[in-house]
Amino acid sequence: SVVSLCRHNFSANATWRLRGYLDAGLTNLAYDSGTLEVWPPLDSLQLEWQDDNFWSGKPDAEDLAGFYWNAIHILTSTTYARYWKVEIFDSANPAGYVEIGRMFLSEAWVPTLNMSYGASLGYNSRTEVEEAWDGTEYFDYKAPFRVANFRLENLSTYEAMMRAFDMQRVAGIDKEVLFVWDQSDVQHL
Repeated sequence: SVVSLCRHNFSANATWRLRGYLDAGLTNLAYDSGTLEVWPPLDSLQLEWQDDNFWSGKPDAEDLAGFYWNAIHILTSTTYARYWKVEIFDSANPAGYVEIGRMFLSEAWVPTLNMSYGASLGYNSRTEVEEAWDGTEYFDYKAPFRVANFRLENLSTYEAMMRAFDMQRVAGIDKEVLFVWDQSDVQHL
């Protein structure tokens, strides 16, 4: 249902393509995403006229620096394929190479009822602060991590027991869960 290339360094004009096959010879095609933009263009109303990327809508190097990004593709329907092929087109990558931390393939769960009011997104800092005798602060920087806070208060008993509890059982606190705030918002997946 969803595929993500996690912690990548793709440049602003990079594209990718995802195909799923039923056989090792890659001849029986089960899914083809077509060419996907890693960075969909921003709405020009969100940019200033004098911005270098006003006409392209693509993020600039400054926008991409210092973050770990995920390329996320939500399939139109659940597809079961044993072999997956990912093609990456990024010849202008300033690093001279493409880097991907891992590939995440998973079934998706979309609750039938939305999150309750008060849901939020943010970053939690893990940086530690120590203070010297004279009051000077010294920081041991650690990369912050993203956090989503929300409640699913109106799940049916079936959905809570079969989906939410099962996800908690399988993922625990040490496995991965890919969270997408709004799957229709392709700019912020």
